[in-house]
Amino acid sequence: MKKLFALVMALVFVAVVAAGCSGEPEPSSVIDMTEPTPTPGVAETTPEPSMPELPTADGSPMVAAGDWHLVALCADGTVLAAGDNSLGQCDVDEWKDIVAIGAAGKTTAALSKDGKVLLTGELAEGAWADAANWTGIVNMLVEKTTLAGLKDDGTIVTVGDETPLTQESFETAAADGVENSNFSATINADGTITTEGRYEDLGWLVKNWNLQAGTLSAGRPEAADPNAEKMEKAQKTNSDVIGYIRINNTMIDFPVLWDDWSDGTWFYNDHDINKQKTGNPGAGSVYALTSNKKLKINTITGHNMRVSATMMHDLHHVQEFNTGFTKCQGKDCGTTLPTTLPKLTEYGDRVWNITAYGYTRWEVFAMYEVKKDEPDDTIYYNTNLVGSSDGKEDQWINYQLSRSEIDLGITPTTDDTFLVIYTCGTEYDSSTAQSRLYYFLRAVE
Repeated sequence: MKKLFALVMALVFVAVVAAGCSGEPEPSSVIDMTEPTPTPGVAETTPEPSMPELPTADGSPMVAAGDWHLVALCADGTVLAAGDNSLGQCDVDEWKDIVAIGAAGKTTAALSKDGKVLLTGELAEGAWADAANWTGIVNMLVEKTTLAGLKDDGTIVTVGDETPLTQESFETAAADGVENSNFSATINADGTITTEGRYEDLGWLVKNWNLQAGTLSAGRPEAADPNAEKMEKAQKTNSDVIGYIRINNTMIDFPVLWDDWSDGTWFYNDHDINKQKTGNPGAGSVYALTSNKKLKINTITGHNMRVSATMMHDLHHVQEFNTGFTKCQGKDCGTTLPTTLPKLTEYGDRVWNITAYGYTRWEVFAMYEVKKDEPDDTIYYNTNLVGSSDGKEDQWINYQLSRSEIDLGITPTTDDTFLVIYTCGTEYDSSTAQSRLYYFLRAVE
């Protein structure tokens, strides 16, 4: 019996061990690997990866700078621009619903609320033209010669030079201040703008801007006249004052007078603003030669005081400085020329503050001096062009450009209004000599 019992127990032990080695888990440790049964009527979704928040333009007031022009975005989505408009870079008055702006060289760009890019100026129909076809742009950036747009899908499109950019580049696109080698501009808390730098007139051009007020809704603000106060004071002294001429960094800072020379003489040739005859026969005033009302060509003149280097003598210094001299070539002067004299190849230096004939700013486009043996009809041709038929105006423009001592890269049109400023030549030749120094300007503001 004992042997039988032992045999039965051995068989039971073997069966238990065999069951434990069969690979089947204990009921409490079974892992259910079957797919869960879908809940009827409920669709399954896969979570999309979240898009990082894009640095989107918000339309806050901002400023941008080209070489010689300033652009500003107002709080109401309109845009202001001032300065050099030779290639239409300031033609922004019709832009609305703008959320960002940029500028480079002679080009201005803007981003509209509907995701499109607007362009005007030099590159608008050139290297940046393709940007006008972009859509879905949420921010814009201008860096040197590159225009970039950030699209609503996070991608970046560019025109111009290849510049590696990331989304982070657009986080600094908005600017409440800009600076280049010619000027700086900062938006003040009240929406006005403060400017500094060698482009002195820019501060007067933007003096009446207010970016918070949405200035264009009430019309484009007028540029301030830096001569207004001096001219008003001069007119109180003498009602014959019809204008004012001031050229930065020179001693030329005078009222412009007019007399109808009905007696055959130019009264202010030897009389001052108080109508007193000057002791020096070569003094007098700066005066209008041809009319006190706007003509196609208007003329201002004044004496070249060679010894004292006063009156209009600084016109010779400007000429000499721009043609490579370091000292005045007049034998009675010979002064070392200041390096701060107007550099006519620079826009801000060749636009002069001359309040006359309905304008406050005139741009020099040609300059030359003629000697004593110049034909005596030159002065009449230069200052008295009459009529606009037969190509006379085109001929006059081309004639002045062809004689200019410096190429300023400007070609006026027959639509322009002109101003001729002249004074006597470097040396005194004789009372009948034709030696004159001429500057030819066109109205720009």
